[in-house]
Amino acid sequence: MFIRYQESLKKQAEFIESKRKDYMYTKFTTQEEPKRAAGRIRGLIVEQHVTDFFKTNYPENYKEADNFEQWEKPCNHDFKLELSDKKVITIDVSGPQANGKFGSYYLKPKGCDFHIIARIIGMKSWDNIDYTRGFQILGVCDDIDYNQNFNINKLKEFGKWIESLNLKNYNVIKTNSFEFM
Repeated sequence: MFIRYQESLKKQAEFIESKRKDYMYTKFTTQEEPKRAAGRIRGLIVEQHVTDFFKTNYPENYKEADNFEQWEKPCNHDFKLELSDKKVITIDVSGPQANGKFGSYYLKPKGCDFHIIARIIGMKSWDNIDYTRGFQILGVCDDIDYNQNFNINKLKEFGKWIESLNLKNYNVIKTNSFEFM
């Protein structure tokens, strides 16, 4: 599924990064190394765009993460969805690493229910990204399958996963910001 770039969501990601950067895990580097700084903002921009898809299309199901606006508090998920049976599932959004591959890192908190894997269409390298080309959700995996040796070929199809959740107010067809590829 394709998600269009929105400048307002990039600005929101930059604001969040300014508040959280001192508390985010460093992923093998110092906080201010250029590659690490790029990774922080890259991940937050992807997260904001995917999260917005759910806020927009499933407002009755969407719930903020447990650490919403608690900048210093780590959390294993980026948002939650309340299903029709009142069960709440936790979702982590995962974008590409600096090398363009996908997978967890050893400091990433475990224990969420699902990981949504999304790529940045305009990413040529960690320091050459055109966000305006948008994002593509590649699929979804269970937490147990998301690790450092993650196999992207084992993803669940995003559309089928969405259907399996029986969410309310599904209106992807009615919006200009999202489309299935």
